Amino acid sequence: MRIIFKSTLLLAIFLLLQSVSMGQTAAEKSNRYVPEIKLTSPVGGESLVIGKQYNITWTSTLVTSVKIEYSTDNGANWFEIVASTVASAKSYPWVIPNLPTDSGKIRISDVAAQATAVESAIFKLVRPTLSLTSPIGAENWLINSVHNITWTTNGVDTIKIEYSLDNGTNWSTIADKVSATLGTYSWTLPATTSTTVLVNIADIKGLAIPAQSAVFTISKPLATIALTAPAGGEKYTVGQSVDLKWTSANIATVKLEFSSDSMTTWSTIAYAPAAAGTYTGTVPNSPSTKCFVKVSDSTDAAVSSVNASAFTIEEQKLTIAQIRALPATSTAGTKVTVRGIVNSPNFHATKNSFYMQDGTAGINIYGGTSYGPTPGDSIVVVGWLMIFNGTLEVSDSSTNLVSITKIASGSAPAPKVVTVAELNANGENYESQLITINTVTKVSGTWPLATGSTTTLRCTANGVTTDTLLLVVKKPSEVISSGVEPVWPKHVTGIATQYTTTGTGGYQIMPRYVADFVTPIVPKVTLTAPVAGDIVKAGEVKNITWTSAFVSTVKIELSTDSAATWSTIIANTPASAGTYAWTVPNTPSTKCFIRISDSTNAALNSVAGAFTIEELKLTIAQIRALPATSTAGTKVTVRGIVNSPNFHATKNSFYMQDGTAGINIYGGTSYGPTPGDSIVVVGWLMIFNGTLEVSDSSTSLVSITKIASGTAPAPKEITVAELNANGENYESQLIKVLKVSKVSGTWPLATGSTTTLRCIANDVTADTLLLVVKKPSEVLSSGVEPVWPKHVTGIATQYTTTGTGGYQIMPRYTADFEVLVSVENEKSPAQLLKGFALAQNYPNPFNPATTIMFSLDKPGMVTLKVYSILGTEVASLVNEYKSEGNYSVSFNASNLTSGVYIYKLQAGNQSITKKLTLMK
Repeated sequence: MRIIFKSTLLLAIFLLLQSVSMGQTAAEKSNRYVPEIKLTSPVGGESLVIGKQYNITWTSTLVTSVKIEYSTDNGANWFEIVASTVASAKSYPWVIPNLPTDSGKIRISDVAAQATAVESAIFKLVRPTLSLTSPIGAENWLINSVHNITWTTNGVDTIKIEYSLDNGTNWSTIADKVSATLGTYSWTLPATTSTTVLVNIADIKGLAIPAQSAVFTISKPLATIALTAPAGGEKYTVGQSVDLKWTSANIATVKLEFSSDSMTTWSTIAYAPAAAGTYTGTVPNSPSTKCFVKVSDSTDAAVSSVNASAFTIEEQKLTIAQIRALPATSTAGTKVTVRGIVNSPNFHATKNSFYMQDGTAGINIYGGTSYGPTPGDSIVVVGWLMIFNGTLEVSDSSTNLVSITKIASGSAPAPKVVTVAELNANGENYESQLITINTVTKVSGTWPLATGSTTTLRCTANGVTTDTLLLVVKKPSEVISSGVEPVWPKHVTGIATQYTTTGTGGYQIMPRYVADFVTPIVPKVTLTAPVAGDIVKAGEVKNITWTSAFVSTVKIELSTDSAATWSTIIANTPASAGTYAWTVPNTPSTKCFIRISDSTNAALNSVAGAFTIEELKLTIAQIRALPATSTAGTKVTVRGIVNSPNFHATKNSFYMQDGTAGINIYGGTSYGPTPGDSIVVVGWLMIFNGTLEVSDSSTSLVSITKIASGTAPAPKEITVAELNANGENYESQLIKVLKVSKVSGTWPLATGSTTTLRCIANDVTADTLLLVVKKPSEVLSSGVEPVWPKHVTGIATQYTTTGTGGYQIMPRYTADFEVLVSVENEKSPAQLLKGFALAQNYPNPFNPATTIMFSLDKPGMVTLKVYSILGTEVASLVNEYKSEGNYSVSFNASNLTSGVYIYKLQAGNQSITKKLTLMK
């Protein structure tokens, strides 16, 4: 019994303990065996950075494998992250996809579908961010300086940094890969300036939006420079040593330049370190009062400085006479610069040995390398004074050679004619200069034959036996080339040189060429151009040429009246030049002569036959074909026939034409032109409404010369279509349009008023014609509008209105509005005449010109005269013998007053009388 009781008690205690350990309720006992998943991250509200790894975490019960998905649209659609992963791992690394959203979710479900799937609350998927904090724009950083590029970031690992100098068109890399977490990068700026610089940083994965600065500037440090010497006003001498000085900042190298023409042109002196602040140079051989020095940044010419005012370079001037007047012994070895004209060839084979002179004296040059001087060369010689035969010459020093610079070519100096007595008595006055001795005859000595030989001949001159002359004849190949002795006597030209013999000394003459031996001739001058029959034009430059012998200077004169009177072209010019550039004057004439004479002896002259000076002529078409803009202001001379009255009260405003075109004349004082006048106009091209006209200049007035009276040009009959299509062909010319009818506009009544009427022609409504009617008292005298239609004559002129332009016709007189007649009568009045007949004048009434036609049935003496209504003869149009046939005569009544006149045709005992009406 005891044993059974004990067993039952133990069982009850066991069951009680088991009940306590398993939970308090039956439901709890049941849940311990249900599969379950709990999501622990994300839970919602997070912002997950795209591209970064994120751990999704969970807990689970009785679940072996889980499936993980995500949604970007609050669960409307789901995308698989992993189809199956071990649930006991409790974590899965997820790389955030590049799908930005504010409605992201994570869902975890049991692969075996035993546990209920769980979803997170909404979270965000956001892009990584970059923000550039320096530069931000508007900075001004210096080239080659170092600056930090700084930024902030969220979720970016590595960035690329670039810059652009052209506002983003082109980019250069600063750094390929930079850790974004550093937040800064030290950048050494390029050496290139720009005002459109950008910096850009970008996520190398391309997830974050790149960050870019606004435009900023890379500039140079402010460079400054100031020239301190010369300052201006100084005077320097050629060859002088001068210090050029300056101050500068932020410049490495300076460029030094020199101008002798007020800064018009510059030549480089040198480049020098800017820090030196000084450069020592030698004043160049550029004498001028307009000298400037410029110092500038060698890399930026805009940074420069010049002296405030000009300084002067003076030539170190010593005439040859001044040099030769120096004491020979004490000045030997002195360096000198001397100018002059070469008067001899080189008498030495390998170096220089020649002579030169200026207006004061002559001197020998000996030294330097072979120069090959040519007589007539203007040269500058730098050398050292040396003594030869007791006379100073310019020669090499012991260490340096003579320097010779050719300045210009020209003619050798004219020789001075002297006598032997003058040479022997005053040889020092002619030393090294070119002289001529006339009528030289050899007394003794042998002419040299071999090249390189030299002979001294003893001669006399002018037949005076006491005039003993030493003639030194050298025959190197380059001097006297002929071995044939001349036939004496000769005029001899050569260099006056000093000689020394034992116990004696004196001067001799040394010829240079065979041509220096000239057969004595009478001095003469001969004009060679212009000659008879030549035609030259005003304004041209023509060479007057001549030949001369033993004449130093000539005078040149012009006559335009068959040598009746003379005007001087130039009073004195070297005869040896043989030519003179002459600007032909504006003195048109067919009776022109040039006279050239010895300026010291007017009786020694030469005149050629008559030549012609023509006016420089341009047709009107040639003038109007000139480019308007580039030729405006050009002075021209133009001929033509006046085709209109003067449309201006106080000055000229009229039109003229020739056989090529028409043109407007505007300017000068009131001329009162009459149609039919042949005139010459001198004026200046000006642009009006885009077309060239001849007008006053800003300082001078148009000049008008009437050549002859005549009849105004016959108008050219054209259609409105032709005028509108090709108005430029008729500009300023007299034209006629048939059968014109007014469409709109009011006829002008008051004197001085002007109206533009819109008309049509030939009843063609498309033929729109602008008719400009002016009524100053001197033009259209009638205020009565004509009865339309009319044939209208007038000037074709250009007009310009807002947005349009074209051509119009401008009548001149009331008579320009003609009554319509039959085509037969209008076109061929002469066809109506047969036998002895007189036609009605056409037009009639007229102003101021009309045409009268008549026919003759037999030859004979004919008169056609015009009489006043009282019978007074006012014009004789024909008074001559004529053959049988039809004739036409123009009658210009510009000198008559308005009224009715009678015209009468008389042939033998036959006569016909008719009336005509002049209406002004």
